[in-house]
Amino acid sequence: MKYICPQCGNTELYLESGGIMGNIYHCKKCSYVGTFVIEGEEDMIKEIEEGHKAETRKP
Repeated sequence: MKYICPQCGNTELYLESGGIMGNIYHCKKCSYVGTFVIEGEEDMIKEIEEGHKAETRKP
């Protein structure tokens, strides 16, 4: 299992901070910062990345 960025599908996340309110993660690729991350495998990573690419191509 890997932690996956919910916005871009990147797995390069690092722990920004943690404590009573929970962990806050930061994505190195899209600069997402938040508590919500996805736990998944390679197939889920590809699906999220494809969805992100499709969204960024829209005019």
